[in-house]
Amino acid sequence: MKAISTGVVLICLISLLAISSVELSKTVRFADILYISEGFNSDDSRLGTILDSYAVNSEEVYRVGECRSDIVRAAIDIMLADLDRLNPDNQYDRWVQAAQRSESLLEHATLCSPHNSDYLLRLAMIKRASGETPQELSALVARAVALDPTSIGGLRSRFSLWRRMSAASLSLAQTALDRDLLTLLQFGSPADIRSILKGVSPALREPTSRAFSSLDLQRQDRLNRERVLKE
Repeated sequence: MKAISTGVVLICLISLLAISSVELSKTVRFADILYISEGFNSDDSRLGTILDSYAVNSEEVYRVGECRSDIVRAAIDIMLADLDRLNPDNQYDRWVQAAQRSESLLEHATLCSPHNSDYLLRLAMIKRASGETPQELSALVARAVALDPTSIGGLRSRFSLWRRMSAASLSLAQTALDRDLLTLLQFGSPADIRSILKGVSPALREPTSRAFSSLDLQRQDRLNRERVLKE
């Protein structure tokens, strides 16, 4: 019996060492992007060169199917920072390449972490910027709403996309949009509602009014007193 117990312990130790060895090799392999994602400074004059180089290196994350969360997150941060600094008006070819890289990485990230609403939302934003496909875009945003229905951070991020979506996409995603509007108006603080809905697009005004009308009279009265929907 003692020999069996000793054998089990040894097997567990060997397994732990093997796992540690694999994780260490991953850390070493992706050490550069892990370091750069934590250390780049938007005021650094070398930022463009740094991001251009490491955004390309970050492609390896999805090419080899790496799913470790910190590595995937580091690659996403680098690629999106690289994309954000490019102007499609005068750097179109480079912008397209950066957008395609980012889209491939985010599609990989959603497979690695299918319950991460932030990855879904970022993917939706990239797809809208690259060329909006209403059915695909509405499905991504609806999944993001279902995964993170109530956090103020999630609502704030989604409304930054809701206000940019076409009428066709909004129509297809109406159930998810109505859910977000009702959640925000029912449970959000007046300050949050005011900042999130400030300057909403014309396409959002009717669903916002409809959601407001569905609130109980006491809540409507409070929001009216706070003038949260007034321009």
